[in-house]
Amino acid sequence: METYDSYEGVMALRTANSIWLNQSWFGGRGKFLPDYRDEMAHKYRAEAREVTDSNSVEEVNDWVNEKTEGKIPEILGEDNRDFVTALVNAVYFKAAWKNEFPEQNTKEGVFYNADGSRTKTDFMNQINSFGYYSTPGVEAVRMDYRNYRTDDSEGADRKICPDADFSMYLIKAEESLSDLENILDQAEFGTSKVRISMPKFRVEHTAVLDDALKAMGVRAAYDSGSADFSGILDPSSLPEGEYFMDTVIQKTYIAADEKGTEAAAATAVMGAGSSVPPERKPLIREFIADEPFYFVIRDNAEGLILFAGQYNLADA
Repeated sequence: METYDSYEGVMALRTANSIWLNQSWFGGRGKFLPDYRDEMAHKYRAEAREVTDSNSVEEVNDWVNEKTEGKIPEILGEDNRDFVTALVNAVYFKAAWKNEFPEQNTKEGVFYNADGSRTKTDFMNQINSFGYYSTPGVEAVRMDYRNYRTDDSEGADRKICPDADFSMYLIKAEESLSDLENILDQAEFGTSKVRISMPKFRVEHTAVLDDALKAMGVRAAYDSGSADFSGILDPSSLPEGEYFMDTVIQKTYIAADEKGTEAAAATAVMGAGSSVPPERKPLIREFIADEPFYFVIRDNAEGLILFAGQYNLADA
């Protein structure tokens, strides 16, 4: 987190965390255990806040809206108003392409959706040096983000972050992919001249993650009889002494245009070339993203995936 702080001004990569306690359940006497509260503040910079049923949704949504620069204005609805506790995480990312797409090259084209339908949309186009990878059934391209900032039109004053190594990967596959991280870890991207054509896009998505978490083995946390969150608060202060995980909600936003990418996510866990030989022209590869594709924003230095999804215009 401290490393990401140092990139401010070149790119924005901010994470924010908060823990919330609803005093309507505790008669105004509820509190997080000091060790838990201190650990969350020290390791995750998490601020602790208190709400009641009357203002819980508004307070959490205002916090998420602020931390995501307005890209996710709300994550909770009226059905979430009476949560006991909430753990809320927000991530905001904004960066410029190393190789921007010329706006004059943006043309309308046809996107072929997974359901067989066709949709007209604007495609960005350019030919430049990009990372390229191809293996039977999978084709991918790596588009790097800029790791420097110029402060004037002459580029005389630059801030450079040499350790900032972020890319968006576009991946086309003949079959569904379940492990994008493993594919990127194993893929060897060679630098090539690539003609890229990709849609300008904006995707917003909401998901309830409970079924996915349970399928991954997170079950006891949802069971009022076996859940043990005694390291967070004293459950005896609650009606019937029960305290368990109720639901996990995630909202994501990502937009890509000629200049770069802006993305945000929020998650809430609620308790409960004559005489010389002619110059040989380099091979120009093509990556045409006119059918459903995967996209990944990755910190290459850490191998950390920040955002991942699949783009299908019919679902956008």
